Amino acid sequence: MSNSNENESSNIELDDKNQTKWEYRIIHLNIDNNEKQSPNPTEASNKLGGSLSPEFLSKEFPKQYGDPKQDSQKHPATQLQEILNLFGEECWELFEISDIGRLKMLFFKRKKITD
Repeated sequence: MSNSNENESSNIELDDKNQTKWEYRIIHLNIDNNEKQSPNPTEASNKLGGSLSPEFLSKEFPKQYGDPKQDSQKHPATQLQEILNLFGEECWELFEISDIGRLKMLFFKRKKITD
């Protein structure tokens, strides 16, 4: 005669083995809604009392005073698209986007591979 507790215990073990297990990945986005103006070499020269010319500042500090359209950094939408595609290649599924305080959180999940 079998004990009913033993049957329940073995059923629970079977259920655990048959259930889908998940793993999660969470990233947050840095969002700055303040539109920043590019530094102006003429204004910088004026602040320095004209000791350095706007032309000199532009030439010597091209990253700070260069043409922002020539910036080699990718557009944020392109950066996000690339990371989402990379996560998709790794079988991560975006299932939630939430604001937590000032952070924008992206939640991903995928089936956990178990031995």
